[in-house]
Amino acid sequence: MQAYAPPPGARLGAAWSGLLRMPHLAAFFNAWSVEALLLAPPGLDGVIGWGLKASARRGARAAARLGLPFWRIEDGFFRSVGLGKDRAPTVSLVIDDLGVYYDARRPSRLEKLLCGGGLGPLRGRASNLTDRVRRERFTKYNHLPDKPVNLARSARRTILLADQVAGDLSIAGAFADAASFVRMAEAALGEAGGARVVLRRHPDVAAGKAHGFLDAFARQRGLEVVDDDVSPHAVLDAVDEVWTVSSQLGFDALLRGMPVTTFAAPFYAGYGLTRDLAESPGARAAFARRSGARIDLTDLASGALLAYARYADPIHRRPITAEQALDRLALWRRRANDNAGIHAAFGFSRWKRPIARAYLAGPRARVTFPKGYSEADAAGKRVCVWGMKGGKQFAETARTAGLNYARMEDGFIRSVGLGSNFVFPASVCFDRSGIYYDSRQPSDLEKLLEQTNFDAALLARARRLRARIVAAGVTKYNLSGKAPSGIRALAKEREVILVPGQVSDDASIRFGAQMIAANGALLQAARDSAPRACIIYKEHPDVVSGNRKGEIGAAGALADLVVTTGSILPLIEACDSLHTMTSLSGFEALLRGKAVTCWGQPFYAGWGLTKDMSPLARRTRKLPLDALAAAALILYPVYLDPRTRLFCEPEDVVSLLEAAKRAAMDNPPLKGPCRWAKRAAEYMLRQLSG
Repeated sequence: MQAYAPPPGARLGAAWSGLLRMPHLAAFFNAWSVEALLLAPPGLDGVIGWGLKASARRGARAAARLGLPFWRIEDGFFRSVGLGKDRAPTVSLVIDDLGVYYDARRPSRLEKLLCGGGLGPLRGRASNLTDRVRRERFTKYNHLPDKPVNLARSARRTILLADQVAGDLSIAGAFADAASFVRMAEAALGEAGGARVVLRRHPDVAAGKAHGFLDAFARQRGLEVVDDDVSPHAVLDAVDEVWTVSSQLGFDALLRGMPVTTFAAPFYAGYGLTRDLAESPGARAAFARRSGARIDLTDLASGALLAYARYADPIHRRPITAEQALDRLALWRRRANDNAGIHAAFGFSRWKRPIARAYLAGPRARVTFPKGYSEADAAGKRVCVWGMKGGKQFAETARTAGLNYARMEDGFIRSVGLGSNFVFPASVCFDRSGIYYDSRQPSDLEKLLEQTNFDAALLARARRLRARIVAAGVTKYNLSGKAPSGIRALAKEREVILVPGQVSDDASIRFGAQMIAANGALLQAARDSAPRACIIYKEHPDVVSGNRKGEIGAAGALADLVVTTGSILPLIEACDSLHTMTSLSGFEALLRGKAVTCWGQPFYAGWGLTKDMSPLARRTRKLPLDALAAAALILYPVYLDPRTRLFCEPEDVVSLLEAAKRAAMDNPPLKGPCRWAKRAAEYMLRQLSG
């Protein structure tokens, strides 16, 4: 923790109410709480305000009256996937006790860090971070498509002029004005060697949402203009160097190792990394302050990205490293790219529509819900269908028309509570080939299992994830309950076989159980295969709840014990083996090292891990258990935090479920301050349970 920052556990007053819309704000400072300054009771440790806003000035005056420290905060340099004004969650902020980095009228804490030395211990991380930024092409907002711009390559040296939005505080803060932009453009056109000059208008200007400075100049002088709504990296690919007043595009270019010329005093200028042509006395004074620090690019990255910027996770609401922040951005950007476009979502009941909106969300995505299953409703859109709705004919029609078509279904780690009780899922699967429970044709999951090269890193990750799932007792629905006592006494020395019941009209039975397709028949087959075994039959919770059908009636006499309540997990742990048609409990038993006999063709059968009574000739590989776990739990599903509706990783969902399960444990009544902790835990459980 930097010495100039709020101490850990501080209580901070926010001078701007907009800050309170950021639920994970306190995590950036490792603070106890952030409260509205006007409502905060005595006992605050400091005040925070946003940048150079008028509210920040009022906050600074209030802090002075109260004798408290004041800090300005601003967006970090790698912020989000999407714009702040669109409420895209941020993973990065900066905090400054002296000023703010884009205001060169006085030294900022970033300037002090860069001029003060002491960044050596961060250089190794900074070098790796810079390499990753270049390789994975991160920038501040990360939501625009990364595709080639409409600008032909030229043999001439190409200079990119970075226009900016009028009113941008970084312009005045860098001692610049409208004349600075015209001077920059004139200088570029007069550059020796006949350089090609291209103007990059700010995307908000190109969209008509704001005004820039060089539109009229470009028309008068016939400049080529790049208006493509694409990633800054795509623009930088097409040019040789960047000329700017104070744009972050100059920082992006520097991190790529490109030449940058400045016409004001942005935070990255004046250190010998840029050619600085600003003429104003204020800019020259700022450069004089910085002139003693001759730093290289790694020092700049060390100071700006590691020493100055702070990172926090919106999902777990805790501080994270810069590297972990980029991991989050990489996942969110991947989902944003996958979801870009207009989606026609078919077969979603009203309660499932929020699920579709959440899992198909993105800065460039929109979701519609047609009433029928018509090709006209699907035309020109990306088609998403819930489960097997619409039938085979609609799928074939959509694919014949060349539409992007996928089925959506619940994932294998779903929620705390049943889907039939309308609990929001923490994972779903998208499948463009079929769906995992339909063995009549290959699914995307089957293709992953059949074709993926499972490298050592992926297998190790799957092994760790599997160990966490087993240790935490995580299953698909995470219901509570204990195994009936006396199972071993009932079995004596006999093998204990668990037979899980299924919903009679479940799609996995209709499309994946050609040999045996009823719970009673499964019980009979298990008894016939092991006449002396102790058989435990577990009713499906949806059947017990009355939401679905699947009763066994008189066939229950074939079992030594019929269990109707609680989680299946304690029964899996108590048994020696499990017999199933297509139940996911067979997969959960495999994860826990149990022998599994499959009378149907579930996704986990046919890979050498189960005893298959109805083999599927298509599945030819023999896989280790960690490969099955990698495909089914990491590569195939999409995960989302049900509280924040942010995309996440399977490990995140396991952590959230662990917390929810802890919150659901029966505890004696709590008194005093502890009751607030219990209420917080109960709130988390309600969120995870929909």
